[in-house]
Amino acid sequence: RPDRLVVDDVSFEVGAGEIVGIAGLRRSGAEDLLLSIYGRSAGTDATGEVSVRGTTAQTDTVEHAIAAGLFFAGTPHQRYRMQLLGGFAVPVSQSRVRGLASFGLLSDASEVPSDAERGTGAKLLGAVRSLSREGDQGARVLGLLEAFPASERQVLFLLEPFDGATPAERDSILAALRTAVAGGKGAVLVSTDTALLLERCDRTLTLSEGRLTGALPRGTSLAAAGPLLAPH
Repeated sequence: RPDRLVVDDVSFEVGAGEIVGIAGLRRSGAEDLLLSIYGRSAGTDATGEVSVRGTTAQTDTVEHAIAAGLFFAGTPHQRYRMQLLGGFAVPVSQSRVRGLASFGLLSDASEVPSDAERGTGAKLLGAVRSLSREGDQGARVLGLLEAFPASERQVLFLLEPFDGATPAERDSILAALRTAVAGGKGAVLVSTDTALLLERCDRTLTLSEGRLTGALPRGTSLAAAGPLLAPH
């Protein structure tokens, strides 16, 4: 559905030494926003301008985004699946969406039947996907944060960095993130844990249906953020 609007008229800044959170419900556009900036890795016909330290940056490919001083770390959700004979459904990368859709082989992941409905074969495939995502996610994120201050990267995009992390690892990640930006760099953090964003980020942007609905200072209550996450 290339005509479906994913993110519309969103603009924000990340200051030196600042952590900006982006909160939203499922399919709010938060993930798509980061990926559309970072190499136009999400959506089609992305437009807009990215500026890093006052200089317009070219970010139309991942390589250009990295060269401009941006870096992305996270595990984007698989939104589309290719339907195969026998009821199997396998994840599809964003770059293959347009071509596969033209052959009628693509389905929205939310419309794919559950594992129970697909049978034993699909359950096995689901188990393989789950195992492939397992690992010490917290340690990997911590290693990245430790290397970030000395790198040439200026802004770090983090997508759900707490997935698979223990509470102790989560606290370590947040502490390392604060240290990583203390020297004048910036970070953008997307997480489904809105309460955590409001507590730990300098500012939290709220998105709903691809549109910016608010910008909340640190310490804002979750109750105050709720209407901005689902304004309709």
